[in-house]
Amino acid sequence: MENELKVIVRLNRLMKAGYSIMERDSQELEDTLRLKHPATKRARYIEILLYSDASIVSGLSHLDGHLSIFPEDDEGFRKLIKATPTPTWSEKSEDARVNIAVWLTLGALFAAPIFWGIFKS
Repeated sequence: MENELKVIVRLNRLMKAGYSIMERDSQELEDTLRLKHPATKRARYIEILLYSDASIVSGLSHLDGHLSIFPEDDEGFRKLIKATPTPTWSEKSEDARVNIAVWLTLGALFAAPIFWGIFKS
């Protein structure tokens, strides 16, 4: 019971620090949550894994060294949270802006021949 509480507390603090759950990847892993920070150029650990025993390790795309925080290492976890930059609005919305740009481009590519045919006739 204590581990479940620690996992929830750590997940909550990581999400407040800007990390978000990578749902598709986390669904493939049974007892692990994969988290990603949107400040890809500023965060030291972009992807981390939170295990069901509350331990945390860095994912594949860590920029500097390897992160390994054990469940009983509360000081290491506090240091991680303190060292994690708060994401800006631009960093938080980057995925949505890219999706909008892609859909607008695709819409323009498909709509252009239709409008060309209407105006040409």
